[in-house]
Amino acid sequence: MKFRSINFGLIVLFSFFFLMSLNQIHAEEIESSSTISEKLIGIENNVKIIKNQHQSSNSDENLNLPIALFTGVAIPLGLLIYQPIRSKRTLVNQNSVSLIKEIESNEGALTGKQDYPIVSYTGLDNEKSSIKYTNAFLDYDSYENLINSGQFSYFVPETQFSLRELYTRIKDHDRTMKYIDELEDKFKLEFPDDNKKFLQAVARYEVVLTLWESQILELIPSTKINLENEKKFVI
Repeated sequence: MKFRSINFGLIVLFSFFFLMSLNQIHAEEIESSSTISEKLIGIENNVKIIKNQHQSSNSDENLNLPIALFTGVAIPLGLLIYQPIRSKRTLVNQNSVSLIKEIESNEGALTGKQDYPIVSYTGLDNEKSSIKYTNAFLDYDSYENLINSGQFSYFVPETQFSLRELYTRIKDHDRTMKYIDELEDKFKLEFPDDNKKFLQAVARYEVVLTLWESQILELIPSTKINLENEKKFVI
């Protein structure tokens, strides 16, 4: 009977330790399962972060791509458009400087600032007009060079108009002067001792010269202002 009680006690003790072992193993399994779950959750979160970063990176790349393409096209295109315009405006500036010098030289000739004789008298027989003009040819080389170069159209319309108005009269002035010189040579040969006939013949042309010079002097200030404005407009 004593042996049986000892065996029964050992069985109970063994069962107790066996149950404790099972509980410990179960606890470790639970802890291990929890740890694995936490790790899986952490991995999943990392995957989400990387995915979001990748999407953000793709979004930035998608946004930057059109900007890069626009910049790559716009800058060369802008330079392609800008350079010819700048070249034209540079030529306009240079031509304006030359024209202003030429116009001021002509102005000096017509206002007595240069050493040219002034023809001046009032009426001749039936002529009642007051005659006053400069016995000199005016310059228009810069204007002719501008026309022949094809660069006249580079000026704004207002400047083109004022230049035409001015230089048309300057050229008419010089043509009239040339005709008077030719007429004088002719009369000197035919009537060497009668200067009055020559004066009567040229009187009508001298009236025209007086008119040309008056109009030229009136047109010079506005033309110079237009040319000065052209010089300021440089890109």
